[in-house]
Amino acid sequence: MLTALLPPWAREGNSSDILDRLQDHEIREQIRTDIESNGEWENLARAAGTWENILITHTASGQDVGETVDSIAAQRDLDPIDAMCDLLVEEDLDVTMADFIMAEEDIERFLADERGTICSDGIFGGKPHPRAIGTFARILERYVREREVMSIETAVYKASGACGGSTWPFRPGTRG
Repeated sequence: MLTALLPPWAREGNSSDILDRLQDHEIREQIRTDIESNGEWENLARAAGTWENILITHTASGQDVGETVDSIAAQRDLDPIDAMCDLLVEEDLDVTMADFIMAEEDIERFLADERGTICSDGIFGGKPHPRAIGTFARILERYVREREVMSIETAVYKASGACGGSTWPFRPGTRG
């Protein structure tokens, strides 16, 4: 959800509370300050590095789907934080996104770690996040076949059995 880019305090309460905050000029300035700072919260907007790395995948109206926050801001002649806040208000918070924040080296390190598992949290609707439909195919193609980060057996185990109480390491032909 695009609201995940807001500071935690700005997401507190119900939808009406959030919408009220987004429409208050002084509060919006505090949101901007927090997003632009190195605060003590998971700041996904800063983690993305640029607003070009935040892709809108669904809106209640169907408008702006497939656009980045940066391109929406440019079209509206606004800065990206104002464009994001305006979009959230216009769409009654019903906006999903894909954020591109992980480095390839981090993904490979996570997948190679025996404690890692494979799942997807992609949201369907509009222009679905690639995780919603391509997670497992990408794992098998890129990280098993092309880059050899793990074996096919390990990939299948991490995607299907690792969370079910089995013990690691998985050994083909045995039961965990």
